[in-house]
Amino acid sequence: MLRAFSLATLLVTAFPCEGLWAQTTPIIANGDGEQYIYNQIYKSSGSYMNVGQYYRGYSTHYYVGLANWDGVDLSPLTGQSSVTLALYVQNFVVPVFGNGPYAQPTDFTYPTTGNFTLKIVALSGEPNPSDMTDAWVKTNMIDAVGVGSVTLTSSGYTTVNIGNTVANWITAGTGSRWLGFVGTGSTTSIYTSVQLKTLEPTLDLDGGLIAQAAPMYLSAPATPVPPAPVAQSCRILSGNQLEMVFETVPNISYILKTKSNLSDPIWVTVASFVAASTSTTQIVSMPDSPGRGFYRLEIAP
Repeated sequence: MLRAFSLATLLVTAFPCEGLWAQTTPIIANGDGEQYIYNQIYKSSGSYMNVGQYYRGYSTHYYVGLANWDGVDLSPLTGQSSVTLALYVQNFVVPVFGNGPYAQPTDFTYPTTGNFTLKIVALSGEPNPSDMTDAWVKTNMIDAVGVGSVTLTSSGYTTVNIGNTVANWITAGTGSRWLGFVGTGSTTSIYTSVQLKTLEPTLDLDGGLIAQAAPMYLSAPATPVPPAPVAQSCRILSGNQLEMVFETVPNISYILKTKSNLSDPIWVTVASFVAASTSTTQIVSMPDSPGRGFYRLEIAP
């Protein structure tokens, strides 16, 4: 007896694995700080990192920022081509330095608007604050090719893609993993700086918690869930051979399953494969007994 099989008997569904498509856990820097070049002052802790615009004029008063991922497990980002660096902009400050009547006030809330261009560089080796002279900063940060640049216009989190740098870090294994931050432009003043939230929370004078830290971190964007496969056609070739054509996504793994009756508790795996094109053809053998068969195509976990 010829086994009846029609599109109505072909049940196609997709079940993406939750772990596979979930967003990568943010990987937070394990150290950060700022360097005030004019007075050679390095601050490795505080509720924000102050990054000033580089000034090439008669003086070299400026802040640069530093952050490192030494010893941090970056394996969750392996193979990701779009790794972002997330920065939390606290506010914009004018001026960036000064003494007397031009001094930068402290403990004051500044406007959270502006237009500040920040360059990110991958530092070669581990920077030693005592060695960070004007010449060192100019060579390793000011004139160095940046791994990313972002124009900051408001407070809150912003991201910049530094995927190539992180890929190199992962390939190199253990070693120094530092990023440097320097201002390269501002529409408000050549003395503008920007405050980036760092690893430490904001405390009051008595040590009470005012605000949690909003640290910089690396993460990979969530991978889009592939669309459910679509049954395009099915036909009996000869005997018990069934040809099924699905609309699939290239390079995605699928599992074809079957059951004789929908009331059966278990779907039985027929085949698993990685789609090579947008349409995939599967030829399977139907059960020997006459009747209908039910099939579904799942996205493999």
